[in-house]
Amino acid sequence: MENLNIEKHAILTTSKELNISTKQVSIVLEMLSAGDTVPFISRYRQSATGGLNEEQIYQIDKLFKYYEALNKRKEAIIEILKEKSLLTDELLNKINSSKTKSELESIYEPFKVGKITKASEAIKLGLEPLAKRIFENKDPKFNIKEEAKKYLSDKVISIEFAITQANYIIAQW
Repeated sequence: MENLNIEKHAILTTSKELNISTKQVSIVLEMLSAGDTVPFISRYRQSATGGLNEEQIYQIDKLFKYYEALNKRKEAIIEILKEKSLLTDELLNKINSSKTKSELESIYEPFKVGKITKASEAIKLGLEPLAKRIFENKDPKFNIKEEAKKYLSDKVISIEFAITQANYIIAQW
């Protein structure tokens, strides 16, 4: 969906949900985008809107924005899934038929990339075994610094850094 189609789809959905003609919805949206306020439209532009009251105009504005945002999010999710080569016809149909943001996000949830945390960065540095040794240690003679020294590398440049990173992993557990 390009922007024009997103807008048309949002107008149609808003019209259907409020049981108001698409022409009335379009006219109200044009007036709102021109800077007219809801009270002004409901009082002085009743003939143009077909007699819509203030509440109906507020609902048109609110629902249109909701459905426009929903459709833009659908497009963004579809693009992300296309880029990752994860989009199937079945998934595309589920996305396009979703009616709410929460429904859409629950469809997309399994495909989201997890957040990068300090703990996940530490695991990438190979410090999970150090974290396990520190966490599971019961020996009072255990020397954390000596143990951390074993994990020094070009990316783990100091003992303090290794211990701090291991603590991030432990904190995540």
